[in-house]
Amino acid sequence: MTPLGLQMSTNDPAFWVMVVVAASFFTIAVAMIFMAVFVSRAVKSVNRLEADSRAVQRRLGSSFDGDHALFRFAGDHQERSR
Repeated sequence: MTPLGLQMSTNDPAFWVMVVVAASFFTIAVAMIFMAVFVSRAVKSVNRLEADSRAVQRRLGSSFDGDHALFRFAGDHQERSR
């Protein structure tokens, strides 16, 4: 007994539908791999940035009080000046 896929003729439209579906699954799999690689790289970059910011905080030592200009956002400044 041969599998159904091998019994189909290339003239049968269902064969071409099956080919398109298989190609779509392959494309989706490749896209997921690329997304996983990009997310992994982004996580590594964020971890490095976090480590660098911790080093800056350590260098500031006790003078770091959360209101330091390096760590203040423009929106925070506007709200405090009201």
